[in-house]
Amino acid sequence: MTLQTSQTPFDAKPPMAAAEAPVGKTDFALYAGVVASWSLSWYAIILQLGTVAPEVSLVWRFLLASA
Repeated sequence: MTLQTSQTPFDAKPPMAAAEAPVGKTDFALYAGVVASWSLSWYAIILQLGTVAPEVSLVWRFLLASA
C-alpha cells in the first residue's frame, strides 16, 4: 500500500499571519463606528449629570437603546 501526499498548485501562496493581514475599509468603518458611539455616549452622560435625575436618565437611555 502506498501513501499519497497531497500536492499544492505551484501558484499557491502560504497563508498570511494575523499580523500581516491587510486592514480593509470595512474594518476601519467598524472601528470608527465603535469609537464614535462610545464618544457620543460619554458626552450624553456628562451633559445630563446634575440637570436630570439619574433614574430619568436611565429610563431615557434604555428607551432610546431599545428603539
